[in-house]
Amino acid sequence: MASRYLHFCAHEQFGPDELLRQAVEAERAGFDGIGCSDHLQPWWEGGESGNAWVWLGAAAQATERALFGTGVTPPGPRYHPALIAQAWATMELMYPGRPYLGFGSGEALNEAPLGQGWPSTADQIERVDIKVMDWRELHAEPFDAISSIGMVEHVGSGNIDNYARALQQFLKPGGRLLNHGIARLRHTDPEAGPFSERYVFPDAAPLHLSRICFAMEGAGLEVTHVEGFRSDYAETLRHWSRKFDDNLPQAIALGGEERVRVWRLYLRAARRGFESGFLSVFQVVATRAS
Repeated sequence: MASRYLHFCAHEQFGPDELLRQAVEAERAGFDGIGCSDHLQPWWEGGESGNAWVWLGAAAQATERALFGTGVTPPGPRYHPALIAQAWATMELMYPGRPYLGFGSGEALNEAPLGQGWPSTADQIERVDIKVMDWRELHAEPFDAISSIGMVEHVGSGNIDNYARALQQFLKPGGRLLNHGIARLRHTDPEAGPFSERYVFPDAAPLHLSRICFAMEGAGLEVTHVEGFRSDYAETLRHWSRKFDDNLPQAIALGGEERVRVWRLYLRAARRGFESGFLSVFQVVATRAS
């Protein structure tokens, strides 16, 4: 399965005219598609709030080949499902093969202002099934897709093959897996250090990407895409450290001075780990054969 790269146009950040220019330039630069947010109002004072559907029609007309669609369009107070179907069927007739639809649950910021309220936390929890349990004890019907986020770095070399087999068994034929986790890069380093193990990251056992992919292939999963985020995580940790330091009084009030010292040190050490090539974060996409 070939990867596609999309340029995302944020309606809460830029006006529709500027985003239209971005869409044209993105196609010219070689991007495969154009995505946009679908919000009623911006996330902050002074932001923008262009209408996604109107803008998508203009973007499709201004470009020639790029795919186009929304990041998340939620059925609910703003959009009846029939209207969503009508709009996307119309775009498909006008621009065959180019429209796509990101479908999701939405958020109170964009749905509640229309007067129908927003489900309470209890109602939201009632609609999903949340379990806190050992993955080895999970018994469930196979899933169409699985996202395993931050789990693989705790499995360790002794359980990685069992972990991959469990993922394969929980997928329907043709099902998709997204496995996201920390991995070691150098083959001479231990799995984790005592400071991190004791204070921050218990049971940490990051493996190498090659070992993770080997286990998936051995379990009957086909790896279709791998992407690394080492530099992105280094940059993210830089911002986390700065914001943590900017709010030290609140942090100390919440967690105490000892815990704050631990996390100030950890955030800097983790950033250095990504910058120096000690660690990375990888997303591995795989499928179960149909």
